[in-house]
Amino acid sequence: MIIYFIVGLFLLDMYLTFKYIESYKNKFPKNDWTLAEANPIIRYFIKARGLQEGMVYATFTIGVLLLGIIVISTNNFLWFLSGMYFMVNVHHFVNWQAIKRMKVKK
Repeated sequence: MIIYFIVGLFLLDMYLTFKYIESYKNKFPKNDWTLAEANPIIRYFIKARGLQEGMVYATFTIGVLLLGIIVISTNNFLWFLSGMYFMVNVHHFVNWQAIKRMKVKK
């Protein structure tokens, strides 16, 4: 049961990451919008493949790594992982809302 919860949180995290980067890209089109994300796997794929296709490749790659971690983990670590993903989702949601509210200096 906890594994499904972690995978759901992971997919929600990838969606919020996509919306956050997309908002940053639309708000600041002249800046390097790949710097909005700190994850080097996501940054590599969105630089190499573009935003939408890069996020699909990054989601697949990170998902495979996550499933590998889930297979070798104990139950206590899975609860820690779910809490971590919950905090990351809150962080990405707050940043996405902050980017949407930012005013661009002209």
